[in-house]
Amino acid sequence: MKPFASSPFGNGMILQRNQPLKVWGCADPEAHIIVRIQEQSAETDAGPDGKWECTLSPLHTSVNETMTVSSTDGLTEYHDVMVGEVWLAGGQSNMEFFMRYDADYDAVVRLCEDSLFRFYDVPEASVPEQLEMRDYSLFGFWRKADPQDLQYFSAVAYYFGSSLREALQVPVGIIGCNWGGTRSSCWMNRETLEKYGQEWIDEYEEGLKVIPDPEAARKAYYDNPEMDTSHPFDRPFSDQLLYGVSLEEMMKGFEMMAASGTIFYIGPWSEWRPNGLYEEMLCKVIPYPIAGVIWYQGESDVAHAGIYADMMCGLIDEWRKEWGHDFPFIMTQLAPLGNTDNAMILESCEGFPEIREQQVDVTRRRKDVYLISTSDAGHPYDIHPKNKRPVGKRLALQALAKVYGLPLAADAPEPSGISRTRDGLVLHFAHADGGLLLCGDTIQAMTLAAPDGSTLPEDSWSASVSGEDLLIHLDSASSNAAKILFAATPWYEVNLYNMAGIPAMPFTVDIPSN
Repeated sequence: MKPFASSPFGNGMILQRNQPLKVWGCADPEAHIIVRIQEQSAETDAGPDGKWECTLSPLHTSVNETMTVSSTDGLTEYHDVMVGEVWLAGGQSNMEFFMRYDADYDAVVRLCEDSLFRFYDVPEASVPEQLEMRDYSLFGFWRKADPQDLQYFSAVAYYFGSSLREALQVPVGIIGCNWGGTRSSCWMNRETLEKYGQEWIDEYEEGLKVIPDPEAARKAYYDNPEMDTSHPFDRPFSDQLLYGVSLEEMMKGFEMMAASGTIFYIGPWSEWRPNGLYEEMLCKVIPYPIAGVIWYQGESDVAHAGIYADMMCGLIDEWRKEWGHDFPFIMTQLAPLGNTDNAMILESCEGFPEIREQQVDVTRRRKDVYLISTSDAGHPYDIHPKNKRPVGKRLALQALAKVYGLPLAADAPEPSGISRTRDGLVLHFAHADGGLLLCGDTIQAMTLAAPDGSTLPEDSWSASVSGEDLLIHLDSASSNAAKILFAATPWYEVNLYNMAGIPAMPFTVDIPSN
């Protein structure tokens, strides 16, 4: 019997509490199946193809459980099972980013022993044949938060989960389902993508036409060690890049890859093909019960930034439908990038401001979708900032406040209104209980624009904090200001916070006329 093939069910698993528990697997055709845990059981019969699924009543928080699956062709027992809170960590490389590369890894690894905090990483395979071609034994099972396994945890997910463990005092499990460089189009089914992102389908199909030799391109993809996700720490350039290198070393590495003459097309084998990772990764964990999703993605959607909100609304709707409940979805806003004169990096992040606006729009269009600020967690030229602690902690604040109801300040300060005074403007802020905090004498990352869109001279206005308000003094050269723009560029450095230490995220405010 193979009751839990290619799924998170296994020894050491953590199950979601207080939700119906769906269990599935594969057995002999027509076999009678009985699943038992916590003194309850559920029965079903396998279909002609051997597939089966059953549902148990909600489980209560517990540790050291055993789940048994019995049928006419055998008995399987799963030990060291726990029941608590389970979250899915989705997205691209900044979510995938292993603790191995985190700036605080050396300090954390000495104190990370926690058997009630566990992590399951879905093997990164874009087509079924990959699982047969490579050894994926490093993934697809539950790891404990301990010095031996910590390096394999997603850093963002680790800091998120450890915060939940500390606050909730229950077992916490994270399912990592992510892959570096991937677009939102990779993580949804065909029907949803056709509705919200036909542009991605058209682009892919046009790309297929220019592959000169598909079989040679496929072979080049599999033969390149940088494409081997089964042993991620054995990829020489990627491993070096994620630890952190100078801009010169980074560009030299890219030049060496280009000089190899290998061109990587987005073909039917690629992780970037539309719907591919939905089919080969996400479907492996649906409908394993989860409390919610944390998400860090968007850098690779800049080519079609204008439809990103539509794409994410469609993705969230689809995932909630397939899991069968409207779980919370907590997004990470793209971090600052691009304080460099390097043309390749500047081009790669040109669409970041629009993606950030689209991310805010998703929170307005869908219920129980939240967004955290990373305005102080970027890097001038590296798309992978090494300090993931603030990202994971802020995602956890959102979950603890919005999902678990703890009385915590979780939101970034944001404008809630504007008014004119005799001397200038008063910009009112929400989520600034106790007052705003300006770290420095002058506000950073803010510009004022005239009605024609031109930027007004920086020395024609000044700003200061008064309680929950930002006071903006205007002189004669800026009295015609029509718009306030904050962090409206790919790279920015902010110094405006609330008392919870959360930085303001990008915003644009229209100024009322006199």
